[in-house]
Amino acid sequence: MNTNSFEERTDLKVFPTIISDNESVFVEAPALSQTINYEFTLFDINGKMLLYQSFNENTEIPVNKAAKDVYMFRIMSDGSLIKTGKIIIH
Repeated sequence: MNTNSFEERTDLKVFPTIISDNESVFVEAPALSQTINYEFTLFDINGKMLLYQSFNENTEIPVNKAAKDVYMFRIMSDGSLIKTGKIIIH
């Protein structure tokens, strides 16, 4: 796993990042000629993993089991970190 080098993919969109407690987050993956496998992981502020979902195209990620708080997410592909960010559930 190569997480030392981080080259963020700007064509991978995660939205919305501020949501109510019964909403979902959407990940928009670019249309490419080859299938790419992605891994979305959601962590609480202490680093505890709360949710993991793999996908290879645009996807909806339900976060309705998470309490109101600030969370960090990461998206990996082929063992490489390609996007990080935060999601606020209010």
